[in-house]
This record gives sequence, structure tokens and C-alpha cells, in this order.
Amino acid sequence: MDQANAPMQESVFRNVSLSLAGVVTLDVLAQILAHWHAFGVLSKLLAVVLLMNLIFTPLVFLRAERRGKPLGQNQLFAFAYLSVLLTTALFALRY
Repeated sequence: MDQANAPMQESVFRNVSLSLAGVVTLDVLAQILAHWHAFGVLSKLLAVVLLMNLIFTPLVFLRAERRGKPLGQNQLFAFAYLSVLLTTALFALRY
């Protein structure tokens, strides 16, 4: 019985993950726009890199999945840690 529910659970998890990725990206964008005037040159550069990371990396994951070659957990963890690093640096720096 659990095996019958597995595809549905994976689909729900995937949809929730995609929705959460969209919500987080929009929230980060809103925070960047709210603080943009206070950012220096380096922080503005980090903001652009962070947004590019949040927008394009999930697209790479989806594209690989559609091709039948999904990326592994290592790549997912690297993306997550890079996003956290960029976010922390962005809001900690005032340069």
C-alpha cells in the first residue's frame, strides 16, 4: 500500500518544493529591493549574484530532471549552502 502512495507523495513533495522555492525567491527579492539604497557596490553585486543563483539554479535542476538525469544531493546541498552564504554576506556587509 505504501508503494502505491509513493508516486503521489513524491509529486506533492515536488510541488511544495517548487512553491517554496518561488516564495523564498520573491521574499529575497523584496528584501533586496527594500534595502537596495543602503547597499554599497559590493553588496549590490552580491545581491545580483544571489538572485541569479536563486532563479537559475532551480531551473538547472528541473532541466536535468526532465532529461532523465537528475542531479544528486551533493549538488542540492552545494546550492543551498551557496545561497545561505550569499544571503549572510549580503546582509552582513554594508560595503
